[in-house]
Amino acid sequence: MSDMHAIPRQQVTLSDEAYSRYPGPILVLAGPGTGKTYQLAKRIQFLTTSLHARGDEITVITFTQEAAQSMREKLERKDVPEFVPVDMRPGIISTMHSLGHRIIEENLREAGLCTDFKVLEGKELRKLIFIDAAMRVNESEEQGRCAYEERKRGKRELSEVSKKICAEYERLLRACNHIDFDDQIGLACDLLTGHDRIAAQWRGRARYLLVDEYQDINAAQFELIRLLSASSREGLFVVGDDDQSIYHFRGGSPEFIRQFQQHFGPQAEIIQMKTSRRCKRNILTAANHVVARHDPERVPKLEPHFVEAEPGEVFVHGCPSDDREASIIASLLKKEMEEVGKDSRVAFILIPDRLYLEKLESALTSAKIGFSIQIGRSKAIDRFLLVRDWVEQTSVEGSTSGGLLAREVTQLIVESGLSIIPSSRMTSAPKVQARSAGLKVIAGLWDRVLSKESSFRAELGRAGGTNEACRDLFEKLNLIQNAYECEFSEFLKLVADYVKPWRGKHDFFQELDYIERSKRRPPQFGNFPVRILTMRNSKGLQAHSVYVVGLEEGKFPGGSSQSEVAEEARLLFVAMTRAQDTLHLFYARKRKGSVSLRANSHKLQESRFVKDLPIPKGNRVYHPSADKLKSARRKRAKIGG
Repeated sequence: MSDMHAIPRQQVTLSDEAYSRYPGPILVLAGPGTGKTYQLAKRIQFLTTSLHARGDEITVITFTQEAAQSMREKLERKDVPEFVPVDMRPGIISTMHSLGHRIIEENLREAGLCTDFKVLEGKELRKLIFIDAAMRVNESEEQGRCAYEERKRGKRELSEVSKKICAEYERLLRACNHIDFDDQIGLACDLLTGHDRIAAQWRGRARYLLVDEYQDINAAQFELIRLLSASSREGLFVVGDDDQSIYHFRGGSPEFIRQFQQHFGPQAEIIQMKTSRRCKRNILTAANHVVARHDPERVPKLEPHFVEAEPGEVFVHGCPSDDREASIIASLLKKEMEEVGKDSRVAFILIPDRLYLEKLESALTSAKIGFSIQIGRSKAIDRFLLVRDWVEQTSVEGSTSGGLLAREVTQLIVESGLSIIPSSRMTSAPKVQARSAGLKVIAGLWDRVLSKESSFRAELGRAGGTNEACRDLFEKLNLIQNAYECEFSEFLKLVADYVKPWRGKHDFFQELDYIERSKRRPPQFGNFPVRILTMRNSKGLQAHSVYVVGLEEGKFPGGSSQSEVAEEARLLFVAMTRAQDTLHLFYARKRKGSVSLRANSHKLQESRFVKDLPIPKGNRVYHPSADKLKSARRKRAKIGG
């Protein structure tokens, strides 16, 4: 283990009363189901009653809006030990981005924004404006993507090229009266750094700063925490678990937990929660084994106490195919439902992504098991609705609209392959050169938008007088809009032709079939809800039994570098530790190629994550194929006859 990152074992204290430690800074290592929300709520109560802190001196930062609302409700309930009277409650309980937004809104003049500014959140549109910005400062499309990645991950120190691209990107957004999702943090940091009055005001509001899910912050968010707590480090109280850091794709890093003492000094105290109230011993032991083996930089954890005497069960299922896997899960759920009787229970089926849904839906529906699916919309639906939003915005606002949506729809037409400008799928040197030249022309259309003289769409039309590619794109946009307003069937046809949300008829009908199947799902009723989620979306939730699907080598883990494998090990840790009583881990030796996205989808192997788990032999179940099962039944029937 690297000495640079590790917190030595003797520096970690085991306690369930971290909330009453003062002064800080304090890091609470809160493993799954150890009561971190309780710790935060009790911390607020401790600050207001024992230290006589005022509510307007306390700021609480949560990871999601739902967590912020849950915290408010907990403090309001008079029947729980965390109750805090209304006049003593924190002035601010919000997400990091909402907090940044509030700092900006209160200081619009200093931030250089108008009162009606909007926040741009769409990932694809942000990426696209970065590419335009890169073209405008004579950099490549690839450099634009790199700048997007650097900024998205919260980097405050950018490369010189990225700095130049980001400055132009921000100019384009401001011309359309927008900031983006990350600006809410970056601009707030700039305001705190550049204006002593603003810094003093907000440090007073955050004299006692409480931060949840500390393992998920990125560099910019860390900077905001550092700036807010600069004059009162003793009031800093953060809660997190580096084993549950799963947001590297947006800059989240376990390093902020692992370097807590380096960041905040030797007086910083680290306390590990003492009691595991969710996972039973065998489940947590198996999950810990995965991260300890595949994430060597993790903070070493002390053995917790367990509320439950029962050890819990972990099973590994090897299935010949994804069809058989789905039928086994349905059978196990059916059996579980029969055994629990009238007791209330919850079951999760956790999948890598939405591609794994089809077989599970079919098997559960056939078994008449009610279930809900909590997975986002498909990209195809998102694209279709984007075109709808653009048309409706254009109809309301006319051609003077800033044109961000018009720019995104224009790019969808380019990527469909039906534009004179080649799509990104074209890789020959002449096509790549033609694409770069075409995108440079489009990026140049922002000149008059920046000076508030025109809109993006109007400029596309004006450029069409001399540029064939712009004329073609402008005509296609007009055809789509006119069809929407006059003939809906023609609108559908044009979107299918020009935008290609679906790659072909098969994908379109598959989407319709999915919508129709969702209507035929057995209703969820009674005391045993079954929920299908992605592993990442299950974070923060819990169920009595959990079924984790898709644990094949090459898919999970799918990455090859040590850091990628470590993050996927942490993601599996999160999935496994949603289980309270029983955990089932599944891998299949054969899947549809369109699901596994592997070349040899008929020769899949068990993931390294589960191969060497400390699980009894009897809990490793190797299921026969359906054909072998039928053959065995026929033999038994003959013998019986």
